[in-house]
Amino acid sequence: MTKWFQALAQTTTYLGVAVIAIIWSGIYLLASQEHDRAYQDAVHQGSNLALVLEQYIRRVIEESDGDLLALRQHYQDNPQAFDIARWLSRPRSNTDLTLQFGIANSDGYVVQSSHGPLSAPIYIGDRAHFKFHVENATDQLYISDPVVGQVSGKLAIEFTRRRNNPDGSFAGIVATSLDVLQLEKVFSSLDIGKGGIVSLVGLDGVVRARGGSSPDAQRFAGISAADSPLFRAIRQATNGSYWNTAASSAKFDGVRRLISYRVIGDLPLIAIVGLAENSIFQGANTTLQKYIIAGGILTAIVLIVMALGAGQKARISTATEELKSSKESLGHTNLLLHAALTNMAHGLCMFDRDQRLVVCNERYGEMYALNPEQTKPGTTLRAILEARVSAGISPDDAEEYIRTRLDEVAGGKPYYAENELSNGRVYAVSHQPMLTGGWVAIHQDVTELKKIERALIESTAALKDSNARFTAALQNMSHGLCMIDSTQKLLVANERYRQIYNLPQELVQPGTPLSRIIEYRSASGNYIGPAAEEYIAAQLNNPTDIEKLGSGRIVMILRHAMTDGSWLTTHEDITERWRNEARVSFLAHHDALTGLANRPALVEKIEDACARCRQWNEQFNVLMIDLDRFKHVNDTLGHPAGDELLRQVADRLKGALRETDVLARLGGDEFAIVQVNDFTEGGGGETLAARIIDLVSEPFSVDGKVVNIGASIGIALAPQHGINASDLLKMADLALYNAKYLGRNRYTIFEPALAQAAVEKHLLGNELRQALERGEFEVHYQPIVDTKTLKMCSAEALIRWRHPIKGMVLPDHFIPFAEESGAILNIGEWILHAACREAAKWPSSVKVAVNLSAVQLRSPSLLDYVMCVLVETGLSPERLELEVTETALIEHEAECLVLLRRLKNLGITVVLDDFGTGYSSLSQLTMFPFDKIKIDKSFTKNMTHRADCAAIISAVLALAHSLDIQTTAEGVEKVDQLRILRLAGVSTVQGYFIQRPCPASELKFDDLAVTGVVEDAA
Repeated sequence: MTKWFQALAQTTTYLGVAVIAIIWSGIYLLASQEHDRAYQDAVHQGSNLALVLEQYIRRVIEESDGDLLALRQHYQDNPQAFDIARWLSRPRSNTDLTLQFGIANSDGYVVQSSHGPLSAPIYIGDRAHFKFHVENATDQLYISDPVVGQVSGKLAIEFTRRRNNPDGSFAGIVATSLDVLQLEKVFSSLDIGKGGIVSLVGLDGVVRARGGSSPDAQRFAGISAADSPLFRAIRQATNGSYWNTAASSAKFDGVRRLISYRVIGDLPLIAIVGLAENSIFQGANTTLQKYIIAGGILTAIVLIVMALGAGQKARISTATEELKSSKESLGHTNLLLHAALTNMAHGLCMFDRDQRLVVCNERYGEMYALNPEQTKPGTTLRAILEARVSAGISPDDAEEYIRTRLDEVAGGKPYYAENELSNGRVYAVSHQPMLTGGWVAIHQDVTELKKIERALIESTAALKDSNARFTAALQNMSHGLCMIDSTQKLLVANERYRQIYNLPQELVQPGTPLSRIIEYRSASGNYIGPAAEEYIAAQLNNPTDIEKLGSGRIVMILRHAMTDGSWLTTHEDITERWRNEARVSFLAHHDALTGLANRPALVEKIEDACARCRQWNEQFNVLMIDLDRFKHVNDTLGHPAGDELLRQVADRLKGALRETDVLARLGGDEFAIVQVNDFTEGGGGETLAARIIDLVSEPFSVDGKVVNIGASIGIALAPQHGINASDLLKMADLALYNAKYLGRNRYTIFEPALAQAAVEKHLLGNELRQALERGEFEVHYQPIVDTKTLKMCSAEALIRWRHPIKGMVLPDHFIPFAEESGAILNIGEWILHAACREAAKWPSSVKVAVNLSAVQLRSPSLLDYVMCVLVETGLSPERLELEVTETALIEHEAECLVLLRRLKNLGITVVLDDFGTGYSSLSQLTMFPFDKIKIDKSFTKNMTHRADCAAIISAVLALAHSLDIQTTAEGVEKVDQLRILRLAGVSTVQGYFIQRPCPASELKFDDLAVTGVVEDAA
């Protein structure tokens, strides 16, 4: 099975997959086209039907209104003699939809009706159409909601007009009723497909009539649809199309439809035609099924071809594996040979007839201090000899050594030589020529053998002077030495021994009992051990001992027993070494600055806590602490002040912990705590974190100056978040990062989502790097308009990411991470180059604005890159605007100001972006003469309904005017905002009301579409 999987990894498989992808991509494209075509046809059909419906309704209402006017006129000519039945018999434009005509007096009673004489008085004074004419003296046609007529008893729409007395007072109304049921039948007779509907809706949202292909469509007259998307669409255009929503369709029959509507002229009515989605796309879905069947057949054919190719590949793989097995056997033999060479005690080398190295073992390189590069095959003998000389591994006369060695090799005869090198080592070389012309040489270190030989030669002479030298050596030893015989009496002791124990001269004479020396030391306070007898008995079985003297000195004693019962001891004063080792041991597990545990010690403590947790379920927490604004203290007060601050922080943290807790400094301004969780209900980590934040937030006094900092804390819980040190530290670090991201001076507890976010950031970083390489970034431009001339004077370059899967990604979703990861440097350079290259094609009066991040401002190569881009693109520096934020200046003020002055000296316009959203320090405006200030869109958006935003904008404009700095208002989305900003004196504006960001090809330099509107608004 594995072979078959491997066989699939071939070109035929990849081509097959590509063909299948193309087939189904084509099916998707064709299906999309069919779907779009069906949609466009439905929009066209719906619009035409809505137009026909509008004309029909207008004609019906005009005819009904004409009848009303005629009825009113004939009645007012002779009210006493008027007979409505006789009037109805005359020719008129009455439609089949008319139920009746009626006349009511000013008291609200019907006086005449086309239904004939009334059997009882009918009162309509409480009806909305009657009240409308009582309250409204104008001669206006009133169209009522669907009501049940008191005369006809049917659901009808009342059309009424006011009657006046000769003096203009209210005399009553004339009315005609439109049969809603008949109107809905007319609607239902239209060919609108299965599930389609036709409606007549008032501008008040009440459905006057509704019909359709289904009988269920005719039972909604009188229902209010005021919350329908219809009225949002009407505010955009008086006719058009849209898809209804689930909420709006649920009020009726729940069918999703494409709604086409038209407002009927100056009447308060809307003609609506709705085509069901299933009906619209029925043909497209049928075509899609055919495409899927064809695609399935083609896919099956491709898969068969892929299977045949995989079978051929599997047979080839079998033959390849057999060759591989033979190769591995040969490799195993070579490995055995290599192991033998590597483990030889002697050095071995082999050269060819051209005096080039064929092979050598590691011991050969070690003997002559040669690195692998110097002993690789093919290296000449001369090069190796010269390398020995350079390393100091050669006889003193290096030139003679090289010449002799080359001559010996050239002779082609076996030989044996011993070379004494400058480092004192002696190497014996056994040289054996080979029949092929090269040779093999074995190099043996005989230094020790030579030493033994010399020692034997020199031993006789040495014995003569040994006594003198022994005495001199004994007295000048840095260690104390004494020899005790089998009766525990002193045989010999040197001066250093007497000095170490501060003994009088008579106590170091031969024959002095060891017990007497111990008693003297005890009496003088220089011995704090057991009694002399116990001490002597114990040391016989203790070859090594560390003794602390009464004076505080530390002495290491080494004892060596002799065969005759005596023993030799050496005494070394190791006080300083002991102290140094103790300090080194301390520093290996502690921070030198604060004395706290360091990272290795912390890891050990966490692992110990994990072991206890696994064994006894002892829960604990890991807290990672990072000081906020510490870098500012270092930068302003200096590193000594920063060190002092760290010591004070450590003291405060220690005061907040229990004896069972562990506090460590990990480096920089980062601390960590291991807290044993004794709280039965949890929450101990949060309580401690809150207490630490309060403690660190209290002011510090450093070198007479008050310093305020904060603390961000990440918490990991064991065993919930992990049961080993690396996991807990990583998760606490992720939680700390999240706390800093949320605004610092707070704590957060690790959540699995943070780990996922870290993974996503890693993936995003990879995608960003690939996006730049693949050319997935685009630059869109948003025009900036001069408020006086209403002409485009500049355009801001804004990056967009056309992701192959996610589509168009806005900068808010990836720029913050790009700044954090440093990828913004390459992205920013690309934006600058692309924007300048494009702007060079624009009219000379139009500038281009490019944003600079804080990371770019810290780059030492930014100035050079800007100059290179201007030269390459041919763009004049005066046409380039560089925008920087307040935050970037606050964090790196000194470096930024120097860089910005150099950019300004080139002629580049420097803009302070998002003014008012950061610290808004006036010192920034005085330290650097900005050419322009950009007012953040958050103030522009709220200026018309928030007095504080309007006041801030006014203050910024006054400040800019007094400093002779131009201003730009961002986020202009309404005409009122533009009018106010122009009157207030803003220099330039930008926003969606002017034009949305767009590709450079869509920019209009001569005439923006908003110009006319803007002028009217102003």
